[in-house]
Amino acid sequence: MPRFGLPGNLITYDSIANQAARMKGETPRVRWLRPRTIVYAAILLVVAAAMAAALALRVRTEVHVIADRAPLFVRLSDGDVRNGYTVKILNMERADKEFRLAVAGVPGATFNVPGFTAEQADHAVLPVKGDSIGTFRVFVRTRPDRLGARARDIEFAATDSVSGRVYRRTNVFNGP
Repeated sequence: MPRFGLPGNLITYDSIANQAARMKGETPRVRWLRPRTIVYAAILLVVAAAMAAALALRVRTEVHVIADRAPLFVRLSDGDVRNGYTVKILNMERADKEFRLAVAGVPGATFNVPGFTAEQADHAVLPVKGDSIGTFRVFVRTRPDRLGARARDIEFAATDSVSGRVYRRTNVFNGP
């Protein structure tokens, strides 16, 4: 404003009470601590605490089992029935981990994880790098006479080799 030869504070944010005080020649009152300021500070504090709690309590490992949709099952040349699954293990820690994978719920079931197990096994050790997702193909097979029904629940258990925590996921084993 002085650059253009005009009085200061022509354009400003001010309250009506402070404008009236200036007109009378009094010193305007500045209140930093108002109810609105307190409410905004409280809301900001609650949001910051919620974000900190969510970050501190987040799950650091997750296991997901996704069944193949087509075909639902494959009948092998020896008569066995095989189902395919994709197992995804999310390791949200910086350290590499190993998980021991096992299946239960289907009588006489064995499985194969290409690249990690022999042809048929009762468990597999799966490595997952830190801050990454390990994706593994799992083929579970059993004799059809052991199923007893067209579909049966199957449980996948992934055990963390460091902490010993077991992550269980249930899916469906389809048969003829």
